[in-house]
Amino acid sequence: MAPPGPPCWHHWQLAEKEMVRIQIQALLDQFYNKENQVIHNGNNKSDELNDAFKKTMLKELQEERADKSNTMQQLTETQKRLQAQELLLGQSQTCVQELTNELRNRCLELRDVGQRTQEDEKCVQENELLRKQNVKLSEENGKLVGHKNHKQRIEYLVNLKKDNTKLQEENEKLKTEMMLMRDNGGCLPLEMT
Repeated sequence: MAPPGPPCWHHWQLAEKEMVRIQIQALLDQFYNKENQVIHNGNNKSDELNDAFKKTMLKELQEERADKSNTMQQLTETQKRLQAQELLLGQSQTCVQELTNELRNRCLELRDVGQRTQEDEKCVQENELLRKQNVKLSEENGKLVGHKNHKQRIEYLVNLKKDNTKLQEENEKLKTEMMLMRDNGGCLPLEMT
């Protein structure tokens, strides 16, 4: 139906609403009638449906409970593995710390040994220099022993004795230092003493 002009249009809208209301009421009446028939005729079917529904719900609840149980078991196992890994990590960190400390101590010891070795080499070089000077002075002494001028020879021998005494004192001092270094953990060959 096509809506007529403006004054009738309002009537048409009211009539349309009334028709929809009547249709809805008819559908509701049909529904209630069928429901009553099911209730009166099918109490047994209703009980069967309730039992089937209860069984289905019980089965679903049991499956859900089993799933939750499995999930909890997996979580427990995962937690145990995690705790074992944390323990292993802690032990590894302790081991790394101990190795780091040991390495640091070894580095300090090596540095000390290096310093002692340098000091020992310096003493060996000084000792060698003094030995060479002693040989040189001994050669000069031999030359001067045959010197003709008695006064010069005496003066030279006095100076030579002073130099020789000084070198012997320095040599003894160096030997003492070397012995002290060896006693304190330094490494010197035995032939140096």
